[in-house]
Amino acid sequence: FSISLFTYGADGNERTEKEPFLTNWFLQFGADWTLQKPYGYNFSQSFSKGSSYGLDLAVGRRFTRELFFRGKITWDNGIIDSRAEWLAPFNQPGVNHDRGGFVSVVGDAMFNLHHIFGKLDSTRPWNVSAFLRAGGVYNFGADKGSPLVGFGFSNAFHISDAWGLYADVAYNGVSSGFSMDPSTATGLGSGSNMYFTLDVGVTYLLGDASYQGFGQHCTRNSFRDRSFWRNWYLQ
Repeated sequence: FSISLFTYGADGNERTEKEPFLTNWFLQFGADWTLQKPYGYNFSQSFSKGSSYGLDLAVGRRFTRELFFRGKITWDNGIIDSRAEWLAPFNQPGVNHDRGGFVSVVGDAMFNLHHIFGKLDSTRPWNVSAFLRAGGVYNFGADKGSPLVGFGFSNAFHISDAWGLYADVAYNGVSSGFSMDPSTATGLGSGSNMYFTLDVGVTYLLGDASYQGFGQHCTRNSFRDRSFWRNWYLQ
């Protein structure tokens, strides 16, 4: 399996642009709160029976002023024991924490809505992005893994050229084995086996990454500028 991307200049020659390796890369670290909701159960009970807490670590890169990619790993219920009844194994509070909680690894394709529909503004204190998510989660309490698909919104708060804050909310769809409750055996994409996550933390922009960097090198909206997509192909 391979993905090959090439860009060429107006003269037909391959264009190579030299820039520091870490330019436009970012690192995020924070904490999260999850609410699990097995299929067939009342969502209002998630706050008392499906709640847990964890830590997040992510690394990502901005490819244009509108499009980012982020890889994220999350460890939940491993440090603080929520003793929630819906954490696998089902109806055995505390066992999930004793076995190590659950870990997810996901990739997010993030679209900056302010930059897509508005103008580039390096001084804007707040930007919101929508993201699509895919990955997997392993639940040590159930001794099972599950594919994970989801979506969410990310709020980025600009502090300086290097530092910022983020607050994300996401819907994560998982298979029935995640909770080990036989009554929820609907499979991925059926019913509503899922959990919500609310993440807050700090963003650090690596290298020479800054909002105004895109003001210098990518002033036009790439989603509206046809020349951005010229000479790209997908295999």
